[in-house]
Amino acid sequence: MAIAEMRKVTIIGHLADRAAITGELQRAGVMELEPIEEESESGPDLDAEVNPEIGAVEQKIAELKFCIDFLDKLERARKSLIQQFAGSKIPVDLEEFSNMTRDGGWLQPVHSQCRDYDSRLSALRNEENQLQNLLKQLAGWAWLDLPLDELEGTRHAGIVLGSVASKVYDDLVSEARSACDGLYVEARQSSDRRDVYFVIIYARQDEQALFEVLKKYEYTRHQFQGLAGTPRECMEATRLRLDAISAEREGILGEARKLLSYRTQIYAMYDSLSLKRDRLMALRQTVVTRRAFALRGWAVSDNIPALRDSLVKKFDSIVIQDEPPAEGEAAPVALRNTSVVTPFEAVTEIYSMPHQDGIDPTPWLAPFFFVFFGMCLGDVGYGILLTLLCVILLKKIRMAGLGKKLFVLLAISGISSALMGAVTGSWFGNLVKVEPLWFNPLDNPLLMLGVSFALGLVQILVGLGIKFGMNVRRGRIADAVFDQGFWFLLILGLTLVMVGMQVKAGGISTIATWLAAIGALGLIATQGRANKGVIKRLASGVLSLYGITGYLSDVLSYSRLLALGLASSVIATVIDDLALRLTGIPVLGWIAMAILLIVGHTFNLLINVVGSYVHSSRLQYVEFFSKFFEGGGRRFAPFRVRTKYIDLV
Repeated sequence: MAIAEMRKVTIIGHLADRAAITGELQRAGVMELEPIEEESESGPDLDAEVNPEIGAVEQKIAELKFCIDFLDKLERARKSLIQQFAGSKIPVDLEEFSNMTRDGGWLQPVHSQCRDYDSRLSALRNEENQLQNLLKQLAGWAWLDLPLDELEGTRHAGIVLGSVASKVYDDLVSEARSACDGLYVEARQSSDRRDVYFVIIYARQDEQALFEVLKKYEYTRHQFQGLAGTPRECMEATRLRLDAISAEREGILGEARKLLSYRTQIYAMYDSLSLKRDRLMALRQTVVTRRAFALRGWAVSDNIPALRDSLVKKFDSIVIQDEPPAEGEAAPVALRNTSVVTPFEAVTEIYSMPHQDGIDPTPWLAPFFFVFFGMCLGDVGYGILLTLLCVILLKKIRMAGLGKKLFVLLAISGISSALMGAVTGSWFGNLVKVEPLWFNPLDNPLLMLGVSFALGLVQILVGLGIKFGMNVRRGRIADAVFDQGFWFLLILGLTLVMVGMQVKAGGISTIATWLAAIGALGLIATQGRANKGVIKRLASGVLSLYGITGYLSDVLSYSRLLALGLASSVIATVIDDLALRLTGIPVLGWIAMAILLIVGHTFNLLINVVGSYVHSSRLQYVEFFSKFFEGGGRRFAPFRVRTKYIDLV
């Protein structure tokens, strides 16, 4: 399995069937549309015909979106963390969906009510904010036993209310008294003692001098236009109004919540109009004459026969042609794998789509990811729980696309973890005493490290082999031999030399030495072939041998398999030991032990599932893909039924 073969499809039909054919393509969901560059000849002005309808549809969509946002403020549609991640829509069968969206006469009244309620609530919210600010301002003047509406002053005397920082108050008063004769000052400190609130009565002829002093000390002037009564009376009136606002708000919210009964219908209408907008936008990608139209796009070659049969049966005047992409033309990329490998596409797609002329790495990375995840998590109990949890979620929550692939992948990875746990003897750490089928990493970490390095070496050699095959397929035989073949021989030879030294097998060491020598000499002779001059070529070839350090670094990166595997096992073991110590406490000890085991192992499972996925993916992206992967492909995006809120059953 690999990258699916793409073909360019052109459909020509009668102008009267254009909308119906576009609707059939949307339902089929197998063709990605693209604009046709040719100009329409003597045909109707398509933009003038379609654009007003698109505008009307988008206006209704905007109204529905306002209603959805308003209702979400009243009562947020509850979604679990899994639903938010994987996506969760309301399942509705096609007939019910059609009934809910057939008559849109209810939309305008509902939208008007939402607007009215939102406007009234906004007005109350603004008034409430203003009153809250006023209440804070009046709080500093609660000591003043004078009506605020009588503090305007007279023709000969003025009154100013203000506040200033406590540390400068005495200096301000002293300087003000020096500048103004007959000044009267009354003041109180704020409750936090940072400010002083003061009332100053002054002669009008001293007004300019007084305000120059006040500005010097950066005072804040307090004015209460429109308020009558003492500050305490005004505060009481303000609190009463705030209570009235709160009661009024609850009344409005109670009325508005009745609109929640329309929520599913609003969702359905939103998706229905969105689908209609998509169809109208698709019409803009066609070219038309007075009697015919044409549209063009991409489809996977395997899907074209069924699409052709379906359209020919429903429409008499239709022509469907397909052809391979022209040389240098960028076709979209779709992956096609077996049902076992398909979940592992989640790893590839999160990284990047392969180039259309490249290779799909999914079948190659699948076995390595499976083993690596199992080594990182490596526990029978954790693996079984992970698989069961993912299977239950897949059955309870309707998922699609990347979210579904990811949870199927985690379910498969749980099986890998259970198998590796049986191999290493880990059952919820050491909670269940079972002998390992091979070895315990806690007792023999060097063996685990050696296995990690061996798997890493194998994956790197596989990556070189894939690049070798890609070059051969493209006719670059020399590049395949020089750039991958010689490196393959050098790495394999050096590895076998070390193995031969360990097992003291002279025959293996001799053969390995020859392999390494051939690889090294081949690299020296060929890696500088782009340079001119024998000396430059040889120098570049010799320097290329330094690249072995990069391969060594790649192999060392696989030590993370040991690190994560040990972390998972050690944490699980510590949780078990702590829990078992609690059994010495009568009755309550067993309860505490159960709680600790459940909470501790749940935490350990969740955090190590994330770590296992991230680091297993990283090994694919950095160490494996760097050997052959060519990204930059454009993801195949077929014109299909795309809904946001409703899952059409």
